[in-house]
Amino acid sequence: MRRRLFVIFGVVITLSAVGAIGFMMVLQHQLGGGSPWQRMEQMTSRQFARVWDDPTARARRAQDIADSFPVAVTLLDMDGNELFRTGTGEGRTHGLVVVQRGGTPLGRVRIRSKTWQGPLTLVAALLIFVTLLWLASGRIARRIVLPLEHLADVARDIGDGQLTRRARLGHHAPGEVGQLAGSINDMAGRIEQQIADQRALLATVSHELRTPLGHLRILLELAEDDADPTRRLAEMGEEVIEMDALVGELLASARLDFKELHRRMESPSGLASRALERTGVALERLSVTPSVPASVVLDPTLVASALANLLDNARKHGGGVVGLTVDSDRDELRFEVHDEGAGFDPATREQLFAPFVDGGSERSALGLGLSLVRRIAEAHGGRAFASNRADGGACFGFSIPLPVGSTAS
Repeated sequence: MRRRLFVIFGVVITLSAVGAIGFMMVLQHQLGGGSPWQRMEQMTSRQFARVWDDPTARARRAQDIADSFPVAVTLLDMDGNELFRTGTGEGRTHGLVVVQRGGTPLGRVRIRSKTWQGPLTLVAALLIFVTLLWLASGRIARRIVLPLEHLADVARDIGDGQLTRRARLGHHAPGEVGQLAGSINDMAGRIEQQIADQRALLATVSHELRTPLGHLRILLELAEDDADPTRRLAEMGEEVIEMDALVGELLASARLDFKELHRRMESPSGLASRALERTGVALERLSVTPSVPASVVLDPTLVASALANLLDNARKHGGGVVGLTVDSDRDELRFEVHDEGAGFDPATREQLFAPFVDGGSERSALGLGLSLVRRIAEAHGGRAFASNRADGGACFGFSIPLPVGSTAS
């Protein structure tokens, strides 16, 4: 790209110089007719024609020209005999002017100079000027392309797995290139964070799965020696259910990673009822306000997973489920699970929604549960929330904005 810019700049500069020269020549022809030297010849001929018959005045005029310019002036008659010479100029003849009066030749004026400003000199000066501009364009092209080459190297390194690589442009940062560098750095940061989270998730999930697998192995060994293995089979069933729930959370997390939401019309109260049935909580604990729409556009699988996680959190860490409330106003639909535990420290509110983090109280946030609830809510454009109840226990829930198309019950 740098070579292409260099060539393009050079061609543009050359064409501009040629165009400018052509324009000046046309303009000169239109304004005065003829070249500057032709006009000078005409002026010199007229001046000397007035005083040619007066040797003193003629010599004085020649002396004035020699004093005004670094040239040597020689006056000649028509036979080539020298009449007068003055000045110190040596070198080529710059011009030979024929002095005429009324069309009759009177003599000649020869002018010599040390520096000859002929067409070749002008062409050489033009070539030097164009060359300098072209070299300057090479530097400009390098300054333009250098940050882009740096960004290409950074993107290539990130693609090769060097996720800590970042673009550092220095004084090239302002402008669109700086915005591009910022976008690449943000992208690299997000990719690095996602891969780090996935690695942490994989490590933690591996640990979480080893626990029920270990229990299953022990239960199988005990069942072999047990005359009545029914109780052992029930315990193994509970371990399988726990593993199935964890795998379900992982699948839901993967869908959220790929932003795969399958929205359709669904009944909020129906989702809440099925969530209570699956967790073994009595339906009497469900409270649905009259303002809740009969159907809402959402992803029922993900919302059901969020409700299951809220109920499981209350059952395991909140002392049991007090109730599940489905409420709404004009802007959003809310699902709230109330428990009868000891509540939580408000300072750890954000930590409770982080994956695989200990909340620092009786309720442990180990697992994907509450983190998944927040991600599901945010994927629907809503939010997750938690608060301590005035009469004891805690309230965990999430909200979903009511989209166009919801119908009131």
